[in-house]
Amino acid sequence: MEYLSYVLLSIPFALAILLALGLCVLVWGLYHKPALTLWLVAGLVVVQTWIIALPAVNLGIWVYPQDFVFVCIAAAALMRLLWGNQLRRTPPVLGILCAVLVLSLAVGLAKFGKAAGVEFRGDFYFWVGAMYFFSFPVTKELLSSFARVWIAMAVAILLIVCYRWLAVALDVDWLQPIGEFADPLGNLYKYRVVNAAQALILGEALILFVYAMATGGGLRLWRFLIPLLAITVLVLQHRSVWVATFIPLLLAFTLLRNSRDKLVGNLAVMTVLAAIAVVPLLAGGGGREVTSSIAAQAERATNLSEGTSGDRVYGWKVLLNQWLQAGPAGYATGNPYGSGFRRYSEEFREITYAPHNYYVQMLLRTGLIGLACLLAIYWSGIRGLRREQRSSHPDVSNPTLVALLICQLLFFIPYSPDYSQGIILGIALSLVRDRLVGARLPTTIEAKA
Repeated sequence: MEYLSYVLLSIPFALAILLALGLCVLVWGLYHKPALTLWLVAGLVVVQTWIIALPAVNLGIWVYPQDFVFVCIAAAALMRLLWGNQLRRTPPVLGILCAVLVLSLAVGLAKFGKAAGVEFRGDFYFWVGAMYFFSFPVTKELLSSFARVWIAMAVAILLIVCYRWLAVALDVDWLQPIGEFADPLGNLYKYRVVNAAQALILGEALILFVYAMATGGGLRLWRFLIPLLAITVLVLQHRSVWVATFIPLLLAFTLLRNSRDKLVGNLAVMTVLAAIAVVPLLAGGGGREVTSSIAAQAERATNLSEGTSGDRVYGWKVLLNQWLQAGPAGYATGNPYGSGFRRYSEEFREITYAPHNYYVQMLLRTGLIGLACLLAIYWSGIRGLRREQRSSHPDVSNPTLVALLICQLLFFIPYSPDYSQGIILGIALSLVRDRLVGARLPTTIEAKA
């Protein structure tokens, strides 16, 4: 019995040691294999889409799986930047932004404690992901992995959406759609069964397919998904995703000048196929319900004085007025994390959630310095990719990355970035850095390491 008690007492220590070793192995794998990180983040997105909210562990604060994953990614990114001699090649504007973010967090932790860390979470995920992929040289292997992972992630989300729509159509009682959380009193969001960040991934996959189809990439084999993705993005009725997706698609006629004729021809065929698929659906009562709901959303999208759009715009004004009263230090670096976003609506209802505008959010938390750095980072990425005429990859060309960055900038108007979006920004910035130093695109990561 004495030996048994020793064994039982040693189990927690053994588990702690195994967990520490497992995390070390994971960090080492992330340090060397960006494809592992791609699949890991994509897996998190798909699981979160399926179960709606990932489980958490209470360790004084609620710790989520994303926290564990991105702490490991942060460790790998830091090692690559310090040991891989990448730090000196980091653009100053990116370094300044990271410094302002850390400063805002440090002051917030001193003033507000764990509330600052909780508020910092979203920015930590996004910018750690961007810095991690920025630390890798862009290779054909990496871009191929990115295309495969993004398509696989989009297809998984698409299957979940179709499954939930079927459950809504059959009126089953064991599924509570996402829309019921957004609009519990009405039926306007009946078909909104995933959140905006997940719908955006579908929109970005659509951009990938359309641009690859125009440039002759291998993704042409998947062109049959284009009508399905377009219809899904439309029926999901996230107005912000409509704008973020379809404006970059329209810009394809400018960004892909050499492939304009091929683009027009292929899109014409896709439009006909989409029409053939949609007409039978619209013939029934359910189709009329969908079209009327989409029309209502489109009307609300253009009305910035009422509904959710009106509330957001009014909230931005209130928060910006608060920032204007912060003084010179607040103008420069904003208010620290943990300060909160408390404001009151026109009906004097207290609101505490984030401002639903990443530009306003960055201004509040990092001031003019942080906002200017954010805009400069995206501007340098878009300009650098536009200057380089050679396509970096048949499936993920430079115009494709430009379109994806524009897509993100548009999405930032009503939302903050999801943790998956750091992948796109990091790859784009790394490609611009490599092009600016005159590096040639290798075929494998090891060829340039």
